[in-house]
Amino acid sequence: TTAALVASTYGVDIRTVMAFFSTLDVLTVLLFMAVIAMMARRMRAYVIRVDEALLTLADFSVQVSGLPIDATEDEVREHFEQVGPVADVVIARSYGSVLRLRMKRSKLFQNAEQLKFELSAIRHKCKKVGKNVEDDYYYKRTWDEFCDTRQRILDLKTEIDQRMLKPFKVVYAYVTFDQESDKLTCKDDYAAYFSIFRADRTKFRVSKDERGKEIFHYLRVTQSSEASDIMWENMNTVGWKQWTTRRVFTALAIFVLLIGNILLVVFATSAINSDGSLLADCDVVYSSSDGANLNCPAIWNLDKNMDVSDVVAISNKNYRDRVGVADCVGFLESTLFTVNMSTYAPYTNALGAYSGLTAAQAAVQGFDSEGEWEGGLDASTLADECAAKVCYQCMCGANLLSGSITPICRDYYKEQLLIFGLEFGRLSVQSLTSIILLWSAAKFALFERHKTVSSTEQTTSRFAFFTLTTNTLVLPLLVNVNILGLTGFPILFQGSYDDTTIDWYQSVLKTLMIAVFINACWFGPSRLIVAWLSQLNRACFGGRCSTQYQLNKMYAREAFTLAERYGQCMAVVFISVSLSSAAPIVIPATS
Repeated sequence: TTAALVASTYGVDIRTVMAFFSTLDVLTVLLFMAVIAMMARRMRAYVIRVDEALLTLADFSVQVSGLPIDATEDEVREHFEQVGPVADVVIARSYGSVLRLRMKRSKLFQNAEQLKFELSAIRHKCKKVGKNVEDDYYYKRTWDEFCDTRQRILDLKTEIDQRMLKPFKVVYAYVTFDQESDKLTCKDDYAAYFSIFRADRTKFRVSKDERGKEIFHYLRVTQSSEASDIMWENMNTVGWKQWTTRRVFTALAIFVLLIGNILLVVFATSAINSDGSLLADCDVVYSSSDGANLNCPAIWNLDKNMDVSDVVAISNKNYRDRVGVADCVGFLESTLFTVNMSTYAPYTNALGAYSGLTAAQAAVQGFDSEGEWEGGLDASTLADECAAKVCYQCMCGANLLSGSITPICRDYYKEQLLIFGLEFGRLSVQSLTSIILLWSAAKFALFERHKTVSSTEQTTSRFAFFTLTTNTLVLPLLVNVNILGLTGFPILFQGSYDDTTIDWYQSVLKTLMIAVFINACWFGPSRLIVAWLSQLNRACFGGRCSTQYQLNKMYAREAFTLAERYGQCMAVVFISVSLSSAAPIVIPATS
């Protein structure tokens, strides 16, 4: 790698190089945040200029909350006319539940009308072929569905009538002044959070209790939303318990969606740490240069054309099967073996000479009479076992790159195939989880029932950003990192990396880069795939449409979900900026 080359050329510790890259990452993120803050300030200034140029009803209106449940429009008008002439007062009551029922009933009416058209089309077809309509399966099924829909409509009407008999509470009042200056004065008067800092005229329904203490309603005044931005079906009084319950449920639902990805990442990481590949400089371990701690030909004289029954191959397998990748990470630093193995060359201590052993003797070499491993060349460490693993993987890796496949490397091929399957499965599930999270972001935002479209879209973008960032960046980092003080934490912080070494960038960062590429590039192709499937559906089943409604539905375009797309875009930009120093190749993907 470039970092290893710089470290070896200039004699710099590899951790110093990695610390430099990490510092660049942090500075880049800080710069990114500063740029975003500057752009946000410019955007707010632009919005103010546009607002001053284009006058709407909201420029003269305020939104009032904290009113008593039985407040009237005349009472509110009289109170706010102390500030200035009031043009109009609209009290929004808790009609949200009724409006949602009416919207649901309206959809059922559309479904019932569509079912009537389908029944008519089926009767026409049966008449043409001389078939009794009562014997047609599709007619019976459609008729049963129509009857069920009609009954649901009647039930909803009864529920709406019962709900209309109950009193509706005041949620907001929208007060429109004749002059914009009066609106600004009103906002200033009610700006103070505590009532002691407000004027007496801001007190609503002032009265005195039995002890003579003054009581009044504390009103909160904010800028009014545009009329088209208000979601009247969500206009309900929401207590703190309901507000908390919905947000806690949303958080738990998002956490459940992430659980599957967490478990798969942990499983794949554990398997890769056990059966993966070690990051070693194979040119060094297979060269005869002086000063190298490990010289594979002098210790494990493996050859790609060697038979699996050769005593060297058998003994090497005995050694390398004792350890996994996680056991050997500590013996490699900057792709170089750190323990001097030259004292064991030419391997006499391990086998007592190649020619003096049979295959049966080599198969039990290193084990005691009970079949327990005795520690090999060095019983105090796993350095000899890890050296065997490094030599074997380097030989088979070079063999695979040359295009030749030999029996001695069969175990290596199986390991690489398993690693590829685990990586592919992990990335596939991670991508699928990201798609589900992106889709569910809008559903969760609607579930929280915000009272304006803009706040719903902001929540959708925020959910999409945080969930995608957590799924793509945070979780893989927490799973792969090894923090000694948190070793008892379940699932997380159990990785093999306690520092940002080359192994970290070569394995973990590579996975992060692939995930960023997938998140950055899947949106466009997914839209094309959906469009192609729609065209195929129209070509195959367009002639079977019996009503104009079915035909219109088949040709309807997929909605462009801007809020979800914005959250996804910002997540990709943030992750790419965070990794830009160590992985600059992600910048083109972000662009």
